[in-house]
Amino acid sequence: MKFAVIQFPGSNCDLDMLHAIEDALGEEAEYVWHAETSLDGFDAVLLPGGFSYGDYLRTGAIAKFANIMPEVVRFAETGKPVLGVCNGFQILAESGLLPGALIRNNNLHFVCKTVSLRVENAETMFTSEYAGGKRFGFLWRMVRGIIIAMMRRLRNCGRMGKLCSRMRRKTLMGVLQILLGLRIRPGMYLV
Repeated sequence: MKFAVIQFPGSNCDLDMLHAIEDALGEEAEYVWHAETSLDGFDAVLLPGGFSYGDYLRTGAIAKFANIMPEVVRFAETGKPVLGVCNGFQILAESGLLPGALIRNNNLHFVCKTVSLRVENAETMFTSEYAGGKRFGFLWRMVRGIIIAMMRRLRNCGRMGKLCSRMRRKTLMGVLQILLGLRIRPGMYLV
């Protein structure tokens, strides 16, 4: 399998992704600069974390206009795997590939802590090594990373097997379900 690791100005986890794919998984990976317009020859696309274009406007809002993004959307729509981590997730959300919108954390500050994540769907490319319902520690690091959407849409995602993982957190307003993994179309995953 050949992975494309998309690089934007300000990406800072791209080297980690390339290392994980090549050294830990033994698969082929290659950087693709944001100005490119083709993903021909790739089997999966990874969008790393960082601060694309400095996130000066809104996280991911400028990166969604990069030359490569229409190709990433087309790639996802054909059912091939796409994984966005941290800022990559935000870029995919800004590109319209998620139901709902991203909001800032409750305290409006950067949060870095380990949270308990529950696997909701163990039959995906990224979750098949886990049993359904299994909980594990996940490093939560971001300022703008909470997806809000109509509860009906979120329930439909769960019913249709699109929800891969989630975290529940008590807030002053009740229990907030935070989606950390969502399968939008066959093969396409966001974290």
